[in-house]
Amino acid sequence: ALLLLAPRLEEAIFILQRLVISESWRGPLYLVLLTGELRKENLEHHPMLQPLLGEGSTSTLQNVRCFSVEDRLEGRRGAVTMVLQQLLAEVQAQTGGVGVDAILALEMDLSPEERAFDAAGDIDAACVALEPAPRQQSLLRSLIGAMALGGRLVTSSGKMEMSPDDAQHLWAKECSISFFNPHCMPLSMLRHGELLHAATEVCSQIVSGELCVADSEVAQFYLFDQFQQALDAASHKLSGVRKYSS
Repeated sequence: ALLLLAPRLEEAIFILQRLVISESWRGPLYLVLLTGELRKENLEHHPMLQPLLGEGSTSTLQNVRCFSVEDRLEGRRGAVTMVLQQLLAEVQAQTGGVGVDAILALEMDLSPEERAFDAAGDIDAACVALEPAPRQQSLLRSLIGAMALGGRLVTSSGKMEMSPDDAQHLWAKECSISFFNPHCMPLSMLRHGELLHAATEVCSQIVSGELCVADSEVAQFYLFDQFQQALDAASHKLSGVRKYSS
């Protein structure tokens, strides 16, 4: 089973597109969104998915089960994490308690919850606030608990912090955590040449007038004029250093 979490459908639609195109997933797929009304019929008629499905070709979306945290809130404020944990427990129950094989958490904040207090100069209140107190289970712990043995959690959160208890729970289930960074591949050394050629092509089209750029959209309009000044200053400084060393 695959669990896909995202704040909105827009963050998860490209994953669904790839699953539909490749037809590589035939098992249960649980889609959990924080906001927005979500129904399976809406997915089948979504403008980004309907052209890929074709007539009567809904095999990829047959096993999709949709959940929305916003639908379960019922006007309650500050209960998003609690409702999300309830949905995770419901998903785990639907797998017979086994858990899901993979969890993809897109744009989900997995950073530890900060404990804020306002002592206002009261030492006793500050001591009470610093005393250990039972806390609500973190979202990361709930995700680890929802995974099956040998499961895998893929997250795009760059501020994730794991406690020793979370690590022990992860170790006991032989699970793993991977990170998804959408900016990693475009900026990798493997793609530098491709990006350089693309930048050169865009700049040449701007110079020739084929690509129009409004002055209001240009930041630091005289940035290129400053390059020569910086180069001259660096060359002058470097020649002075060489003269002094000789």
